[in-house]
Amino acid sequence: MTPALPARRVAALAGRMFDDRAGETSMQSLASQLRRCFIEEGIDVLVCSAARGADLVALDVAGDIGIRRVVVLPFAERRFRETSVAKAGTEWGDLYDRIILDVRRRGDLIVNDPEDATYEEANERILDEARTMAQGNRPLAVVVWEGQPRAGSDTSAAFRQAAAADFDIREIRV
Repeated sequence: MTPALPARRVAALAGRMFDDRAGETSMQSLASQLRRCFIEEGIDVLVCSAARGADLVALDVAGDIGIRRVVVLPFAERRFRETSVAKAGTEWGDLYDRIILDVRRRGDLIVNDPEDATYEEANERILDEARTMAQGNRPLAVVVWEGQPRAGSDTSAAFRQAAAADFDIREIRV
């Protein structure tokens, strides 16, 4: 477990995994929106997972502007990379590898060990870590999505709902 360090403002983030339909322009737009959000909110620490799309874009932006990054994975790094990051013909895997190397080196990588761990459990851990690190300050939950739950299981909607009671919420629409 990462030791809780005083932080002025902690953000927990969850959002959509993008596929090949998300073009360069939308990725640049998302990066710009996240950068603006982090700066406007005075974020010192970002806690999130590292799936392709919203998570990795947010982690990349946070690293660029000097925000501490804490990554929570539901299961082992390699399995997560295979199931939630790598996609043939994309560069997500390289970005994931660079970010994981950096956060592991800094002691900010948290891996839920059970083989049957779920993304929902990882989201709960992300929120728990953000609450702990905020040390009494109200944390921010950033939800990157279309604004509406998807039919069936929707971890982004569940994350938003779980954060609603004790986090400020900021939605970034994609």
